Amino acid sequence: MNDRLRETFDHIHAEEDLKANTKKFLAKKTNQYRADARPGYRRMLPVFACFVFLLAGFFGHRFYFTKTSIISIDINPSLELDVNRFDKVIAIRHYNDDGQKLLENLDVQFMDYSKAIDQIMQTKRIASCLDADEMLFISVTGQNEQKNEEMLAKIETCMHGKNHVCRLAGNFDEAKKAHAAGLSVGKYRAFLELQKVRPDLTAEDVKGLCMRQIQDLIEHPAQDVPLDKDEKCSGTGHGHGRRHGANDQGDACKSSSEASAEETLTIPQIKETDWSAYFGNLNGAAVIYDAKNRQYLIYNQALATTRRSPCSTFKIISSLIAIEHGVLVPESSTRTWSKETFWNENWNRDTDFYQAFFDSCVWYFREVIDETGKETIQKELERLSYGNCDISDWEGRQNTNNNNRALTGFWIESSLLISPKEQTEVMERIFGDASVYSEQTINALKQAMLLTGSNDAAFPIYGKTGMGKANGVLVDAWYTGFAEQTGGNLYFCVYLGQSEDESASSATAKDIAARLLSDLF
Repeated sequence: MNDRLRETFDHIHAEEDLKANTKKFLAKKTNQYRADARPGYRRMLPVFACFVFLLAGFFGHRFYFTKTSIISIDINPSLELDVNRFDKVIAIRHYNDDGQKLLENLDVQFMDYSKAIDQIMQTKRIASCLDADEMLFISVTGQNEQKNEEMLAKIETCMHGKNHVCRLAGNFDEAKKAHAAGLSVGKYRAFLELQKVRPDLTAEDVKGLCMRQIQDLIEHPAQDVPLDKDEKCSGTGHGHGRRHGANDQGDACKSSSEASAEETLTIPQIKETDWSAYFGNLNGAAVIYDAKNRQYLIYNQALATTRRSPCSTFKIISSLIAIEHGVLVPESSTRTWSKETFWNENWNRDTDFYQAFFDSCVWYFREVIDETGKETIQKELERLSYGNCDISDWEGRQNTNNNNRALTGFWIESSLLISPKEQTEVMERIFGDASVYSEQTINALKQAMLLTGSNDAAFPIYGKTGMGKANGVLVDAWYTGFAEQTGGNLYFCVYLGQSEDESASSATAKDIAARLLSDLF
């Protein structure tokens, strides 16, 4: 009997014999209850243990087999490895016949990804290609940009001494697009480069091509797409897509040393730079893409590949789409002010396209975008591969800084996101040699984007600023566009994130971009 029961009995006024007998009776019944309960409880223990074990197994299995990264390997065999949070390969798949044959005698599941890649590189098929200096594309995609870079650095140790290896980092959005097209991530990247010079080609056209054939088409866009898409890239090829001087009698990837020496890597190379002097204490990134030399110059690569809201830089895109589809005619584009008083005085008047672009008038472009329509906007964003292409928050209700629907939208601190590097890529798709947009549309955009005074400089600069706040705090500031040179355009983007430095603004981003271009080129 517990102490509380004993204390209760001690306060009862009754004969001692009666109290003693009552205590014995209750003690007996209590012990009997406990004795009766124990066997049932013990019988339940195995059931409970099994339940806990099954529950732990279920969630443990899901935890272990959740992919956090995808490694794409493309040379002629095309493979992808799914990697979990413990750096183990949890799945491997092929994207062409060569890849399927390679997997028949390859078992790397549950290996550390670096050991798995090392084993793949040592297979006879891959080794012969590498010995012949064939091009190898390795990409790592995942949501964590820092983890992507760490994995690429680790993979580089496996590639020591091997030439013509292109390493790329990406994200799951890109992987989703690649897989929807039936391509590995590496081949999808090559396809996007091919589209810049051959916009008529689709993913279906290149699905059966190997990297060598895609490379040849990039270098020589006028040539026909190989009809025999199952042919080998070199060595045993049948004509199209082979390197000159390939040895028809050797291994599938064998070629002469002369052919290897002549090979050029047309996938743009990335060169990291130190431009910290231009940024000072600002939290920022800069990307300049030299189209002629096919090279990215990048400051702060982690931030340069992080997607953020495009804010008013999206006015380049909304203007492009609206003009191209006839929604906006710059020469007769005046819109009537609603008489609502906005915080920016320049918005409180009737205005036309060029003035609205210069003043970054949100209500004007909100109307233009609504008239263009969701279906057209979505289609064109996918055509441009514009960031995550997400316009789901059409009205901009995710914006925490403003609830006036005349001044919000999917492009202002909302669902649409793009990285500084992707901004430069989109600029080239619009203003580059392979642009599919009309000359009239491009000229109207250039007139709106021309930086005042830059037409008198060594080269004119065209761009657009953008700025976004969250709960009253500046979190995004942009300036993106291109500089027009005789030898080829330079596509640029300067981005500033949230910072304690009060000088962070879109005007500061524009100043940094102008100084960088002037000093470097």
